[in-house]
Amino acid sequence: MSEVLNGEVLKNLSFEELLALGVNEVADVEEFKLVPVGYFVFEVTESEVKTPDEADAQPFVQVGITIQGVQELKDPAQADSVVAGETKANFRYYGSMGIQRFKTTFKSVAEHYAAQGEALSVFDLIDKVKGHQFVGYIDQRKVKPKVAKGEKVDPDDIKIYNDLNLLATEPTPNRS
Repeated sequence: MSEVLNGEVLKNLSFEELLALGVNEVADVEEFKLVPVGYFVFEVTESEVKTPDEADAQPFVQVGITIQGVQELKDPAQADSVVAGETKANFRYYGSMGIQRFKTTFKSVAEHYAAQGEALSVFDLIDKVKGHQFVGYIDQRKVKPKVAKGEKVDPDDIKIYNDLNLLATEPTPNRS
């Protein structure tokens, strides 16, 4: 029996090599799950500018977090869906509105460094949030597709995303 290859191995293969693999050699992709609404302690594990390969796609800031602990859930019945150290979420900030939302979300980090005499650019702020722990509220928002006037939105076309709001006034370096 052949070895099942995970995402880390697969991303180093060319597209032609991927197509030549046996179906059973390719690991299943992790199921995408939304983080339930609630208050969490989390670590920022990724914070970087991404530039898509497609010519018409715009660059964005991607922030990845790992939940370290649950403070309170809106629906306590969802407690089993969050595993400290394993539950992850990603947030993307596009264009000028995205940069404004990123800055607002992580404003406490900029203020923390400003108090130490270090003025940050947005690019610096993107770099500085990685590795810090925060307390924050994760919410969910629905995005409906645009439809012609008078048409109804198909419920299957509504996308749900997580939103991130920080509550901590000062970043805490991860001690792990």
